[in-house]
Amino acid sequence: MIDNKNGINSKTFDLLLGKDKFKIREKTKSAKEEALKTIELFTLLSDEEEDEYLYGYSDIVNKDGTYFYVGGRRQYMFDRMDKYSNPEDASKLRTKDRYGLCCPESMRLAFERNKGGKVVIGYIHYTEKKIIHAVYEEDGIVYDYTKNLVMMSHDYYNLTDFEELNTVTRKELQSDYEYIHKYESIPLKLYLIFRDEFMRDLKKNKKVLKIK
Repeated sequence: MIDNKNGINSKTFDLLLGKDKFKIREKTKSAKEEALKTIELFTLLSDEEEDEYLYGYSDIVNKDGTYFYVGGRRQYMFDRMDKYSNPEDASKLRTKDRYGLCCPESMRLAFERNKGGKVVIGYIHYTEKKIIHAVYEEDGIVYDYTKNLVMMSHDYYNLTDFEELNTVTRKELQSDYEYIHKYESIPLKLYLIFRDEFMRDLKKNKKVLKIK
């Protein structure tokens, strides 16, 4: 978690985003990483490709409309976001066009779902590296846009070895909207990580942002 009391400085920036932070010592793929990559590739398949994949023996099965990864010692239940999205979003979610949009899409979900959810940002672990990633969480369920994935929070965080840096609630996003909208140069990734620090400074400088 972020220590919001000390503010942003070069040390905190380097701690979170410096080159060394992205390296971990694992030299071989873990069972969790194998499961995550298998699920991620599965969620890119078309309906026809999915049917073909599930027809033969595979690491993923469909039980009464719910998917389960069964390739390792631990099973993971999941669903695909595109099944519940509008046609335009569904089409995008099944392609690599979904990548690189974790922050704006997680924030969009928070606004559109009109519930008491939150955007969670942190690290997910891969072989020899850690990647900053954002997801939307609501009622114990994680929605990961860039993986086209819906999963129970405890399973998702276990599978990705998620290391939380910060959370921003829907209510906070709503109250911040006019500032973010007026000051579009704020990188959303940094806003989500340092939300409290950003908003404290921005609200002190309304004249600069021309916000009444």
